[in-house]
Amino acid sequence: KVDEAIVKIEAILADFPGDSESTAYLGRIYKEMWADSWRWVKDPEKRLRTAFESYHWLMKSYQIYLHGFKADLDQFYPGINALTLATILVHLADRFDDKDDPDPDIIAIREELPELHGTLEFALETQAANPSADYWTLVSLADLHVLTADSTQRVVRAYRKAMTASRRNLFFLESSIQQLEILKSLEMRSEYVAAGIKVL
Repeated sequence: KVDEAIVKIEAILADFPGDSESTAYLGRIYKEMWADSWRWVKDPEKRLRTAFESYHWLMKSYQIYLHGFKADLDQFYPGINALTLATILVHLADRFDDKDDPDPDIIAIREELPELHGTLEFALETQAANPSADYWTLVSLADLHVLTADSTQRVVRAYRKAMTASRRNLFFLESSIQQLEILKSLEMRSEYVAAGIKVL
């Protein structure tokens, strides 16, 4: 009941615009709508093109997650999702967007990406240094390294640290693997993605 869910969550956010849980759910719905549009495609090239052609859902999800992160910079879930979706969008646009007439919304997101990366990295590294940091904080930092690190060992170390905090909770680990599988399906940062999946 996707349409019903969107209406209800948007009504909640109209009354409580800072509600991070509702923001996360709404972003997740649009993210799933985007992923459902392409992940069934078996041919790799066609899958990537289909993922790009339905980027209106991807962009909507990014905007919702970004709004949630800006409302509360201590909420890492919307922050890492916004960064991941923006990085995916830029990756696909580099391959398929019209070079002579690129989408101005994608240009704007491309320009926002460095600031989002810097803000999120600073917040995550600060929290991850706390000995009581939870799994989601640590795995969000590991996810960030998958997207930005120049060393696979940095990715491996970050996921191992998150694994310790997971206490072998299978739901946590499966959720993280699913996130990496999306990047794998889109042929993004393959070496770093494979390193993360191997640890998990």
